[in-house]
Amino acid sequence: LGKAKGNLYEFNEDLNRLKIKNSSAKEIINIDNSVKKILSLKNKIQGIYGTVNELGAVSGKYSLALEVSAGARLKSIVVDSDGVAAECIKLLKESKIGIATFLPLNRIKPFGLPELPKIDGVHGLAIDLIKFDPKFKDIFAYVFGSTIVVNNIDVARRIGINRFRMVTLDGDLFELSGAMIGGYRRKETYGFKEKESIQRISQLE
Repeated sequence: LGKAKGNLYEFNEDLNRLKIKNSSAKEIINIDNSVKKILSLKNKIQGIYGTVNELGAVSGKYSLALEVSAGARLKSIVVDSDGVAAECIKLLKESKIGIATFLPLNRIKPFGLPELPKIDGVHGLAIDLIKFDPKFKDIFAYVFGSTIVVNNIDVARRIGINRFRMVTLDGDLFELSGAMIGGYRRKETYGFKEKESIQRISQLE
C-alpha cells in the first residue's frame, strides 16, 4: 500500500507538470489582451475556433522548428468566415483593447508546395510534420508556406540559401530573401501542443 501511494504521488506530480507544459505554459491568451478577449467570446460569437497554436499538435522533436517557422502567426485567430472576423474586429475597435490577426477559413488561400530536395538531413515540409483537423489544412498551409525542416545549418547551406524557406531543428531560420536568423534560442512560453505530452497525460490519468 505504501509503494502504491508513492507511485500515485509521483504520477500526480508528472501529470500536473505535463498539463502545465501542454496548456497553461503554452496559452497565448496570457500574452495578448486582444486575443484573450476574442477567445472569451467563443460561446457568444459562433465560428471562433481558437489560435493557430491551439489547433495543432507536433512531435517534441519538431516543436521548436515549427514554432519558429510559424512565428507571429501562432497568435492568429482562426475563424469560420470573413464575416466573423469583421465582427470581432469591430468589437476590438469599440472596446479599444488592441488588434488581432484573423484567418477566415473561407478566404485563406495557400500557395503551392515545392518538391523536396533529395538530400540527407531533410525531414520534410513543415505542414507534413504537424497534426491538425483536416478542415484547417489551408490555414496551416498558409502559416507554414513552403517551409522545409532540416537537421542543421550545414544541411541548409548544402541545399542552397535562397532556394527554399528552411528551418532547422534548433530553430535557425533561412528566408527565401537570403536572410538568415539564428543563434541561441530560448524555448518560447507558448507554442504547439506536443503529441508525446498528450499521450503521456492520457496514460497518467
